[in-house]
Amino acid sequence: MNRNLIIYICLSLILYSLVGLFISGEYLESLGALVIVILNILILYITKSKGMYIKFYGVELVLVLSVFHSFLGKFMNLYKTIEWWDKFLHAYGTFSVTLLLLSFLHFKSSNLLSLFIIVYSLGSSLGVMFEVFEYILDIVMKTKSQHGLDDTMLDLILNNLGSFLAALMYLYKDFIYRRRIC
Repeated sequence: MNRNLIIYICLSLILYSLVGLFISGEYLESLGALVIVILNILILYITKSKGMYIKFYGVELVLVLSVFHSFLGKFMNLYKTIEWWDKFLHAYGTFSVTLLLLSFLHFKSSNLLSLFIIVYSLGSSLGVMFEVFEYILDIVMKTKSQHGLDDTMLDLILNNLGSFLAALMYLYKDFIYRRRIC
């Protein structure tokens, strides 16, 4: 599928959810969708204006994550109707954001274990930061993102799973790339 078409469809669905959430009186959720639209446009602008090559389909993965969260999760209520939706997005979100960030970083190490630890640590740190962000939202905005210690612990475990999968993907792609140039 054409990359521009994927971008157009994803941004359209996120904007549709923003408007739909706003019309239905979900102002905080529509604000969240607006922030997601702005962040995605910012990512697209920076990568295009700088002529950056984004590895691992990082931009597309994050756009799909945004659709999963804003359109399917919030607007179509999958967070409420599918019990595991939030957990899936914790793993997928950490996976996709880690791979996107790896496009901006360059590692010189040829030691696979070191690379694995670095990538896994990056993803795990992102997951922890997301949990802290959810906590702050709950305190400041009176949202109900966290549902107790068990929920937070399971979120962290799934964030680590996403980190682990991102590290494996990174090492696999790095291995394939090295075999091509040798």
